[in-house]
Amino acid sequence: MVIKKNKLSKVILIIVPFIIISCSQKNKSNVANKKQNIQLIYKDNEIDSLIQLDFLDKKYQYLDKNFKIIIDSLKFNKINSEKLSTNTYKDSLAIILKYELKNDAAVNIAFHRIVYSWKRVGVSIWEDEVNAKKIAYEFGFNHPYRFIKYLRDNNKYDTKKNIFLENLKNKIEKTTGKDLSSSNSLQILDIAFKENPIRADEMKKHKKIHNH
Repeated sequence: MVIKKNKLSKVILIIVPFIIISCSQKNKSNVANKKQNIQLIYKDNEIDSLIQLDFLDKKYQYLDKNFKIIIDSLKFNKINSEKLSTNTYKDSLAIILKYELKNDAAVNIAFHRIVYSWKRVGVSIWEDEVNAKKIAYEFGFNHPYRFIKYLRDNNKYDTKKNIFLENLKNKIEKTTGKDLSSSNSLQILDIAFKENPIRADEMKKHKKIHNH
């Protein structure tokens, strides 16, 4: 097939702008992707830095040392500029933290550390929340998050902690048949949480209810 010169010129005129537009769009896409990657890296670095902060030890303007909210209703309504619902302590705490920390990632980290419960600790160590709290006090801790952080820290070793985790490991192995001989403290507690018999039963019941 032979294309005449004038027809060939028209084809070139159509193709060339298309190539230019395609290249331009591709370059814009690459720039956008690079910008997004840089933002993600920055965000990851920011979160890594925030994780290192001790939000439980921070002095808050409107929280006491036990994280009880200390603010009058007029001031609280003023800082709750978005007029969010505050039916529970957690609702109000989130608003206070948002006002004081002014960073969504920091608010998320601080919030989950502050409200970490003895019940959740109990799931991780195969005890009820009353015994979990009692055991924590024996180790010198009065806040759930501080205790679980101490237990999960592979860089902190002491005889009392090692004996406690060894006993927990033996319970898990006996119940599940799993070999945890090479597991560190973080791995033992993660497995303990997932394999907790009471939690497993509750999850089965939950699934059964939702399947009907």
